[in-house]
Amino acid sequence: MANVNRLALLGVSHRRGGLSALEAWQAEGGAWALERLREAGVVECVPIVTCNRWDAVAVLPPGLEPKQVREWLRLGGSGLKPYAYAGEGALEQLTRVAASLDSLNPGEDQIMAQVREAYRAAEAAGTTGRLTAFAFDTALRIAKRVRRELRLAPLDTSLFSLARPALEPLLRPGDTVAVLGAGTMATLAAKTLRSLPDLRLLIANRDAERGARLARE
Repeated sequence: MANVNRLALLGVSHRRGGLSALEAWQAEGGAWALERLREAGVVECVPIVTCNRWDAVAVLPPGLEPKQVREWLRLGGSGLKPYAYAGEGALEQLTRVAASLDSLNPGEDQIMAQVREAYRAAEAAGTTGRLTAFAFDTALRIAKRVRRELRLAPLDTSLFSLARPALEPLLRPGDTVAVLGAGTMATLAAKTLRSLPDLRLLIANRDAERGARLARE
């Protein structure tokens, strides 16, 4: 296995940087940040992009330190730098992310699948290697055990669980609620709202077939 000290996790999240910084970072999928990493000689890299975070789990080449990368990834004129974890700290943070311990709503169910899918996408793109494989395998195994042994939150909890108590008092019988999207979060929202009496749901999605499928459900 490659030297774990070369492992780094860099990024911005809703909790650590704020919404405006996260939106700017995620512009075009964070392609600008990935390009800078490639220019720095980073070959092995797995981006994790969700509504709550933009992280890159990368293997830094010899001679390149996380503090240098933070400077190169400074966000425009704002001066904002990404947070950076290195070595075992990067592995620990990846595990916290996968186990939903670093989520806005600790215990939410979606993040483990998102982390797994991020690795699969990077593997298909040819940007993984022995160290990232070890890191993600370790993080996901520990996260699965955390979710199995600790009751962090009820089943099917999500970020929508945080919004629901504020939303429900605003709704009246006969109201129409638009659900934007037909992915995991939108599906959870739609199923929750469907349980409320006399509401009309409008599903809006770029893929009409997928939106229609959720509407039928």
